[in-house]
Amino acid sequence: MTSIKIKFRPSAVKGKEGVLYFQITHQRVTRQIATTHRVYAHEWLAAQQCVVTYKGGHDRRQYLDNVTTMLDGEHRLLSHVISRYELCAMPYTADVVVNEYRRLHVCHTLMTFMQSVIQHLVQNGQHCTARNYQSALRSFMRFRGGADMPVNMLDALVVQAFEAWLKRQGVCRNTSSFYMRILRAVYNRAVDSGITGQCHPFARVYTGNDTTRKRAVDIVIIKTLKQTDLSARPQLDLARDLFMLSFYLRGMSFVDLAHLRKSNLCNGYLRYTRSKTGQKLCIKWEQPMQRIVEKYAAQTKTCDWLLPILHDNPTEQTYHCVQMRMGLYLKKVARMAGIQGNLTFYTARHSWATIAHDNHAPISVISEALGHDSERTTQIYLRSIQTAEVDKTNANILAML
Repeated sequence: MTSIKIKFRPSAVKGKEGVLYFQITHQRVTRQIATTHRVYAHEWLAAQQCVVTYKGGHDRRQYLDNVTTMLDGEHRLLSHVISRYELCAMPYTADVVVNEYRRLHVCHTLMTFMQSVIQHLVQNGQHCTARNYQSALRSFMRFRGGADMPVNMLDALVVQAFEAWLKRQGVCRNTSSFYMRILRAVYNRAVDSGITGQCHPFARVYTGNDTTRKRAVDIVIIKTLKQTDLSARPQLDLARDLFMLSFYLRGMSFVDLAHLRKSNLCNGYLRYTRSKTGQKLCIKWEQPMQRIVEKYAAQTKTCDWLLPILHDNPTEQTYHCVQMRMGLYLKKVARMAGIQGNLTFYTARHSWATIAHDNHAPISVISEALGHDSERTTQIYLRSIQTAEVDKTNANILAML
């Protein structure tokens, strides 16, 4: 049987805070684990092994609350280490417990562990996912008032309180669900790493997807965008042209549009690999597409890019900044064109699909055009679809403009 006690060591200097530490005893061998938590002698109840309820200033009370939370999490981590050895009937010593605890303690706080996950995503080139994880972490730390916490303290009560806080902040249900799914993924990684046991803290919060408001615009608005004179605003003109080109190219995503090279265009067809799914797509090159490329030919004359979006050797940060800037320009374009609501590059994709459907294009044709490959139904349609049917549908849509 192994015992865990929390002890207080007063400072040798009068009036200074003392240090809290864990005392581990196994088979009459005692070891100590120092913590970083410091409290005054009158703030520690030795018999109960806990911090007293402080009735002083807000900052000190918040500090002591955080010490209590951290101690509780560290105690749980120690208990978890010991229980793993005992459940497996593995022989162990007090030193083994201390060493395993210290190994796990390096990354056992939520912020530290999540930042290590984010770093791993960046190293794997998953920059967009890393940004999403960083956004979820920032939101959770705002909820916590900046105070970190042990991963094994992420229980159902904390998760439900975070969900309620997000709702009070006016965060929509899908965004809240998105953050919950990210935290759940991080928590599951911690479980797999042995940092905490599986307590299923996300069982009672919403992690689904609500049907979002329709983001497509009709063909009249697409025509309005095309005809709006933006010659006096070159940056807005470029953003509008890129939106139109995205629409012409069956709703091509901005990331794929930005990374198109001249070599992608050959023998009257544009061939590229969709970055999101890795699927290879082929689109017949039409006159409206060519006119936009020719419009910016002078700007791309000395580079390999098909469009003047990126420069040579762009970094992920550079691309992200360009994407954000173009998104802001599109919002200005929408206002100048008198269009109600938000306008994004996703609007071009959604609008192409909606207009194609309204013009009786088979769902299988639309699925092939958009490069869907994750839905089982879409995969069934993709087995029999012919590229010519997709090109015909696209040509018919462009002829309407």
